[in-house]
Amino acid sequence: MPFLYSLIKSRLVGTQDSVEDNESNNFDSNDLSGSESSNSSDEETTEAIHAKKGALDRRGTRKNLRTHVVAANLCAIVQYVSNRRVNGFPLMNSVYFLATGVSERVATYLSFIGLCSSRKAANSALASLGRKAEEELIRKIAISSSSLMNPIICIDNIDFEQSVHSKSAEKQSRMFHGTWGYVHNPDPKILETLNPLDFSVQSYRDAIAKWANMSIQPHMLIPSKDENKHFSLVIKSQISRVLFQYVVTQTGKFPQIPVSPPEIDPITPQVPDITMLKLMLASDNSAEGISEVFQGILQQSKIEKKDFFDQLRVFEGDLGTCMYIESLRALRRPSSYPQDSMSNCITIMGAAHTLWNFAQAIFLLHFGNNSDAQDLGAWHSMSSLGIPSDRPNTKKDFTLMISNMTKVHEANILNCLM
Repeated sequence: MPFLYSLIKSRLVGTQDSVEDNESNNFDSNDLSGSESSNSSDEETTEAIHAKKGALDRRGTRKNLRTHVVAANLCAIVQYVSNRRVNGFPLMNSVYFLATGVSERVATYLSFIGLCSSRKAANSALASLGRKAEEELIRKIAISSSSLMNPIICIDNIDFEQSVHSKSAEKQSRMFHGTWGYVHNPDPKILETLNPLDFSVQSYRDAIAKWANMSIQPHMLIPSKDENKHFSLVIKSQISRVLFQYVVTQTGKFPQIPVSPPEIDPITPQVPDITMLKLMLASDNSAEGISEVFQGILQQSKIEKKDFFDQLRVFEGDLGTCMYIESLRALRRPSSYPQDSMSNCITIMGAAHTLWNFAQAIFLLHFGNNSDAQDLGAWHSMSSLGIPSDRPNTKKDFTLMISNMTKVHEANILNCLM
């Protein structure tokens, strides 16, 4: 196999080298001669040359990676066809194809040419991965005396339809209402900086009792001097970005003007310790459904109900999930048993759902009345940009909503600059 790999790679590299030589010659003859005859400064010419050479270098890196991947995959196919026991690469492909909905007929053909394993092998691999994931979940969510904080349980509802094209009495389209989620173990380095006494159930109850009668004062909502300064820098960076993107071009003769907002309390990026929960048939759209979700989590974690509710548990979800947990808690009051009163459960809004709610509130506040031609709300700018100006009553398409808000904001800034 090393000889076959070298042979295939050398053949592919030889073809790419000839193409890259032609591109390099065209770059040297056309771009450099054009830069010498132009009236731009030497500094601009040098920057352009470095930028184009950097693009060629990145393209060469991608080509080298593609050459390696193609050669390695071809060797894996040949090795699998000659020896079915060496099935790491095709087995991985068969699992991918099964998860992405590739039909059995197409999978059979791909298995025949050695690109993937059989569908039976893929199902067996998924069953093995499921058992491994179950053991990993039990280990991650297990109660440990040395652990300062229990893992955060994040849940959300999921609805999807199993559509049947050729319907019959036995085969009909079905709608699935369930709950998916994951267990997030906090970073131990962050937990080391915190007080262990703050993570007890009694500490949580004392904090709730302390802030139950808290009075909200206006000065709590007024931004500080540093916050006003940061907001000013954000607005200036947005104006600069629109200016350089649509009006002028920034050269090296002037000081670099920031086009990105300043950072806010930057943290070191790390891969989070997340373990997925098994998809549950229970739906968190009612108090009864939340009770079934809790039962499903207990079954997956293999923890006794009394032990689970004796310690502080943090649940993260959308507004509806938090409200249904509170509703279930209210239905079980009063109760002196922790597993019934659920007094150890904290519900917090997820970051994504919080952003959705804030973004939708801001967008609807500035949207205006699209039935009034004299109303100059955000719908008017969207209509001028060719964007459908229907009232956004839903926030499910969060990406589209943020994109429309960005376009309207940039259009308003550009109008002020012009």
